[in-house]
Amino acid sequence: MSRFLDHREAGKIFHDFEKHKDRYLIIHYSCESFFDTTGATPRITDIAVKSPSSGQTELFAVHKAAELMKIKPEDIVERYEEVERMMLDDFFTFESVWGKFFFWIVNLLIGGFAGGYIGKLFF
Repeated sequence: MSRFLDHREAGKIFHDFEKHKDRYLIIHYSCESFFDTTGATPRITDIAVKSPSSGQTELFAVHKAAELMKIKPEDIVERYEEVERMMLDDFFTFESVWGKFFFWIVNLLIGGFAGGYIGKLFF
């Protein structure tokens, strides 16, 4: 699609969002540093999901999953894959009951919006 058509489509989506906030959730996630990767893809450390209609926020985080699993903070690194799996399983269980999410791809890998461009919305 051209940028013009992308812009027009985004306008329609935002208009629907304003009319039906109860049908949407907004997702933000954080991951490990992009600079200290030791050659690996940075892992997701937490996912926050907010309902724009109620303001309620749900958090799915590695430290929260470890706490629920009764894993000591100093043992998280050793058991990271197990803890991460629980966090993601909990998120996908939560996510499966909802229809539409706002998620954007940020073009600038160091955590900002490149040139005022927010990115593409996915549903």
